[in-house]
Amino acid sequence: MRRVAHPTDGRATLIELTPLGQTGVLAATDALNARVFTQPGLGSGEAQNLISVLTGFRRDAGDFVDPDVGGHGRD
Repeated sequence: MRRVAHPTDGRATLIELTPLGQTGVLAATDALNARVFTQPGLGSGEAQNLISVLTGFRRDAGDFVDPDVGGHGRD
């Protein structure tokens, strides 16, 4: 990571990933997906219940419109 000046606010400092940091993030993401998300330790019914609950949270937060609920998200 490196510090960079905020483009419009001289009081603020931003951080950004270097190319080496981006490579590390991609490797960590691949490892996490391979080790955790391919075998979450849930049965099929449990996984469907979790997906249903999380879908409701995300829909209610306005992340997307769920077509299975008449195509209406929270306005």
